[in-house]
Amino acid sequence: MQLCDPDKVDTCGNYVPGDVNNDKLLNVQDVVLLVNIITTTAPLQEDDCVILAADSNSDNAVDILDAVAVILAITSGK
Repeated sequence: MQLCDPDKVDTCGNYVPGDVNNDKLLNVQDVVLLVNIITTTAPLQEDDCVILAADSNSDNAVDILDAVAVILAITSGK
């Protein structure tokens, strides 16, 4: 899935890559939300900031690599 227009992300402030639920923690809740975003076939209802946070590896796409990056960050304690 391609991300939103980069010009729109200025309104997101200090987001944490991978922190999809914006609770300032990386945990299994973020992984579950991220997998739901990746696997949904319906149009996304998420805002641009959620999608920006979901792109945890900053490659301008939300995909399984983002889920892997969040899982690695959680398991490594970073």
